[in-house]
Amino acid sequence: MATQTEQGRIPVFVQEGLQNPKKKGRGYPLRGAFRHLARWETAEMKTLDELWRRNARKQEIQAALPARSWEAICRKVDRLHLRHTWYSHPISLKPQEASYLAGIVDGEGSICQRARGGHWYSLRMSITNTDLCLIQWVQERIPGQVYPGGRSPLSKRPCYRWDIMDLATIYALAQILRPYLIVKKCQATVAMTLAYRRLQHPRQPWGPEDLQLIQRLHELNRSLDLPQAEQEALRQHRTVLSVGGWDPPHQGHIAHLEAASLLGDRLIVGINSDSDMIRKKNYCLLPWETRKAIISNLRFVDQVLPLSDGDGTCAQTLAKVKPDIFAKGGDRDGPHNMPQSELDICEKLGIKIIYGVGGGKVQSSSELVRAAREKAKAP
Repeated sequence: MATQTEQGRIPVFVQEGLQNPKKKGRGYPLRGAFRHLARWETAEMKTLDELWRRNARKQEIQAALPARSWEAICRKVDRLHLRHTWYSHPISLKPQEASYLAGIVDGEGSICQRARGGHWYSLRMSITNTDLCLIQWVQERIPGQVYPGGRSPLSKRPCYRWDIMDLATIYALAQILRPYLIVKKCQATVAMTLAYRRLQHPRQPWGPEDLQLIQRLHELNRSLDLPQAEQEALRQHRTVLSVGGWDPPHQGHIAHLEAASLLGDRLIVGINSDSDMIRKKNYCLLPWETRKAIISNLRFVDQVLPLSDGDGTCAQTLAKVKPDIFAKGGDRDGPHNMPQSELDICEKLGIKIIYGVGGGKVQSSSELVRAAREKAKAP
């Protein structure tokens, strides 16, 4: 029987960008990396441009370049921490490995920002330890960079540091570790949010919202030296609520819930009851328990609760849960598409409504059901 593993999924648009690097605004600026790396190797610039136009993979590039040039470029990649630009991939860890690694990150790791000049920053996730075997264990599971890290101020033994700076890898790893983290869970949430934003627009300058996330990450890291009560006050755990029928769940729902989880520290999902679905759409394809089992097993969902307000809204649920953020996606793109009772309770309780979470409407459950019925009727 296959061993259960914890999967850290890279956002879909990053996977698309890596498969098709020519797609503007998606994935990594690979061509810019090629030009930067080959600036001092002008003889190979034409070859690299041709490989780029053919959307060549790493193996083709290695075969086309002289061994000396390829080795030199790889050394340059190592020094510039760009290795994962070519090697980004989902991460798989066993649950025991994920919980163990989360404990190491909580105790001896860091999730921090690094200034790169002007308003440009980079994210870094690192672990520093005097045990080289431990660092090698981490390196075997999540390929990163390993450096000498000076000496321990207490034992005076040499330290070693493992770190990753690739945004997609940080996002995937934080996605795995966040359920297990205790001390640095808020840092992981902020890092995931920031990585998600920067992966969507890798070439744009860091905007005000990005800089606010950087500032929050800096404050969270500084708070680690404060007493426990002050740390908890600074963390300000935010709850996000998203509601829907999810019948059946599709890729638009997944994208919405994943994006909603990055708006706060805890995501609660409300699911309409079977009677609500019949009253709303005249059908109930999947029973409530089945929909609950699917949604609750998504890594970024913390809690699932039933919706049975009876009036077609979730005003009573909002009053009961009192979330900090109410996430709306799909065709709910503004106040004009929301019941007035929900708007009133959000205004009364100070709940912030965010529209368009996860992008626009990419699929429709009703259309999927209709298409399935027509296909079943076809001879």
